[in-house]
Amino acid sequence: MPVATAPNPARGVNAYPEDIRMLRLERRVKTLERTLSAVGGLLAHCDDLALLERETCTIGPVFLDGSFTSYRSPLLLRTDIQRIMAENGFSLTPPMHMWKPVSGVDADVFS
Repeated sequence: MPVATAPNPARGVNAYPEDIRMLRLERRVKTLERTLSAVGGLLAHCDDLALLERETCTIGPVFLDGSFTSYRSPLLLRTDIQRIMAENGFSLTPPMHMWKPVSGVDADVFS
């Protein structure tokens, strides 16, 4: 997408403020897109939701009420976020992990 950097004489004298507004809007949209990818990535890769989803999958279907006549599969937040983001052309940005060494543990114990 071309970015306007100078007034467009074809649009007249008042075009320059419009170009500035367009540049600011493009910058704000890019910021929103980066933020959405980061938040979606964080939700899709977070450990606590992964554990909850594993537990939810083991309990089986979700019933509408106590009569047990209507049910549905559980909705899984991480799966749906990944699907929605992919459908709209967003890539998820996984969060940065800060791994720390465990003090007092010999590495040979695990090998």
